[in-house]
Amino acid sequence: MKKQLVYILVVFSLGLAVLIAGLRWVLIERTLTHHAFVVQPHQDVLILGDSHPACSLLEDSSWVHLGKSGEAWYYAVVKGRFIVAQNPHIKTVIIECNAGQLSSKMEDWIYDEEHMERAFKSYYPILPLSVQWDLFVHSPLSWMQKFFIAQKRLLTASIHADRTNDFKQMEWGGHEVNDRTCADSLKIKTWSGDSSTLVPFERNVQALESFIVFCQEREVEVKLMRCPVHHSSNPDDLEFVSQFVQKRFPNLVFMDFKNEITADSLYLDREHLNEKGAQIFTPFFRRKAQIEI
Repeated sequence: MKKQLVYILVVFSLGLAVLIAGLRWVLIERTLTHHAFVVQPHQDVLILGDSHPACSLLEDSSWVHLGKSGEAWYYAVVKGRFIVAQNPHIKTVIIECNAGQLSSKMEDWIYDEEHMERAFKSYYPILPLSVQWDLFVHSPLSWMQKFFIAQKRLLTASIHADRTNDFKQMEWGGHEVNDRTCADSLKIKTWSGDSSTLVPFERNVQALESFIVFCQEREVEVKLMRCPVHHSSNPDDLEFVSQFVQKRFPNLVFMDFKNEITADSLYLDREHLNEKGAQIFTPFFRRKAQIEI
């Protein structure tokens, strides 16, 4: 009797697992079918990063701008892989490299509740199993909660199949408008804080390295860039970023724009341009990056 009960439970569990997996596959396939993620043929440049490019670069017909505030490389390259694979006409990927991405806080940007929830909300249909396993191992309960919420969103998306394919609507990134200016807070012209204490979180760096290999295998050029930063920023952090790129990515082009915008009125804070700054920097970036219109 006990053996029969165990057998029934095992068969039931396996059947339930297959049912859930099948439902998940159907929902994901249906969602991706109605969200083709195809970019225009003339958009052959993909821009990835956090709030730095999101604030500093305007939308442009020449590129796909998917900078997103508070996003680690770990998640940015998930959408990067998918878009490059779906759009073989993309020739170049430009990725922001700054002090924030090289700080230990990236562990929180990957694993804490807020950032994991954002990732599941935006990218769940394309999250690789390796990433989901990593998140599950780090926080099983949090992963399960996000997983079931994502299933509900997928079901809703499959029912409302007329949802438009819009990167902004899906919260994949893009230009963020910031009209404010913080010139008064930038009156201190030199850094007076602590020296650099940057300690890169290797999981974040490894995700970037893996994505670079992925692109190179498809003959897609990868460039790193650093958006303008105010001249009162921590000079040790700025130097750390330069040395990191030289050491870890010596063969990649590094477009360093850290000193290109100097006026206080064009900054939102020490690390981000405001809207006026973005309007000035965007055409300059296009020329320097040799991006054709």
